[in-house]
Amino acid sequence: MQAPIVLKLGFITAGFTLLTAGAIAPTFAQPAAPTISTASSTFGKILNSSNHKTLYVFTEDSPGKSNCSGACAQNWLPVVVKKGSLTRPAGVTAKLGVTHRSDGALQLTVNQHPVYTFVGDTSPGVTSGQGLDASGGLWWIVNTKGTAITSNAPSSSITTPNQLSPTGPTYNDTYQY
Repeated sequence: MQAPIVLKLGFITAGFTLLTAGAIAPTFAQPAAPTISTASSTFGKILNSSNHKTLYVFTEDSPGKSNCSGACAQNWLPVVVKKGSLTRPAGVTAKLGVTHRSDGALQLTVNQHPVYTFVGDTSPGVTSGQGLDASGGLWWIVNTKGTAITSNAPSSSITTPNQLSPTGPTYNDTYQY
């Protein structure tokens, strides 16, 4: 048997093993599991996406339902995950889960509220979306307990993104971690 040939296809890696009879047997590697991270910011300890962008909640959402689509979702990017693929860093006590978006995607929820990143946050640790009145509502940063920080006055800490090791939550029928 020959060594597998690996092809990169977007975010999915596909490998094919050539069998002795000339048939091709596909093998698929799963993409890396998305994670959330925490950061020390001027607002205290907050949640970040896997690429270290600040997570926000939208006041016009209701528990388990996103009301941000179209132009809103072009500026406030929904944090989309695959079922069972989320990992939780140490120190996060918020209840993590998912909700179904209108397009069928699974969006991460924190304490049942859909979360987003802001396109105006150009680098890790930036919180430029905090308190913005946009798309019909206010946008607030989320702390590690899952509580929206509804103050525009930062504390005196320094912004330093910090990826913590995951604890490997368990997925159940209610989409909670």
